[in-house]
Amino acid sequence: MKLKNVITDILQTHLKWGAYKYYSCQFKHYCAMQGIHAPAEGEREYKKKWSVLTSRVEPYSYRLFSRYMGNDVCIIPEDIGHTYLENTLNPRRYWDYYSDKNIFDDMFSKGTMPVTVFRRIDGNCLLDADYQPVNFTGRGGICSLIPFDRIVLKPSVDSGSGHGVMLFEKVGSDYIAKKEQVKLTQDFLLSYGDDFILQEAIEQHPALAQFNPTSVNTLRLLTYRSVKDERVRVVAGILRMGRSGEVCDNAHMGGRIVGIDLRTGVLGKYTCDQYGTRSDTWNGINFKTGTFAIPNWEKAVAFAEYVSGRIRHCRLVQLDVTIDKTGIPKLIEFNVSGCGFWLYMFCGQRVFGDYTDEVIEYCSMRRNKPLHLRIV
Repeated sequence: MKLKNVITDILQTHLKWGAYKYYSCQFKHYCAMQGIHAPAEGEREYKKKWSVLTSRVEPYSYRLFSRYMGNDVCIIPEDIGHTYLENTLNPRRYWDYYSDKNIFDDMFSKGTMPVTVFRRIDGNCLLDADYQPVNFTGRGGICSLIPFDRIVLKPSVDSGSGHGVMLFEKVGSDYIAKKEQVKLTQDFLLSYGDDFILQEAIEQHPALAQFNPTSVNTLRLLTYRSVKDERVRVVAGILRMGRSGEVCDNAHMGGRIVGIDLRTGVLGKYTCDQYGTRSDTWNGINFKTGTFAIPNWEKAVAFAEYVSGRIRHCRLVQLDVTIDKTGIPKLIEFNVSGCGFWLYMFCGQRVFGDYTDEVIEYCSMRRNKPLHLRIV
């Protein structure tokens, strides 16, 4: 047992050092891209605040995000966010389970998500929405079983940054992915991968579609379940908007983000790309001069809190939510790992809102728990 503990300690130290070096280099590079080369005011206080978790507090996150948040000591050092906060609030042993989109229909009430048409789990046969084998022997084949004009195919696991997402539209009696020039068939689905889900393509609310009608523009809402009262709260939120003509709204795929005022649902006055480059306009819309708000914002917040409340083992949840044409929130997906702390800070938001000190205290108390790290 002593040998095992020694080996574990060595691995813990190695992983934490690796994360520190990785994110130090990443955010130093981002600082250089913006011409930031000197310490920022308040840096000493920032390091002191986070040093209760580790003696190594990289300064580059603070130097970068203080350009967006001001001299706020609650700016999260990216390596600490992943190695100490996320890993403590969301134990690693649950990550793989909750990352599979094919479990979502079992977790939530009907109507929470877009309607599932087909799914595949672990390379086995095609299943329907109720997890029953699909019978393709009827006349018309696979397409005759699809009740929607537009459907979305995506991996149900390992689907970060929108990779592998395909939009099919009905053309005559067939379904065609126009961008990839692919026809939907049973053979194609079985060759697509071992784990996927095929769902209706949500027709989003006009208030969201105006930012880019070709992608489903989603609210990325961060929820935190308090360690003191067990209540789930939305603590940060942004809107993700795809590039004109693209299906995905992800920033890594060329999209943009804009902050959401959590009290009102009103959007911020600038957009950002994945490197923090600001722009007042996106897809021809001027955010600086215009005023835009999320429709049914209070419903969206309550919806996010309901969904996160069903994720029993994790306290920090990122949800991608859209608003359909009737004003009803729909869950696209959620994540319990790889939290994008930078997304919210580029939009000037404290990641944990008023709960930063509570989170630090809790994670400090439990910081000697085994660490499992995913670099994002």
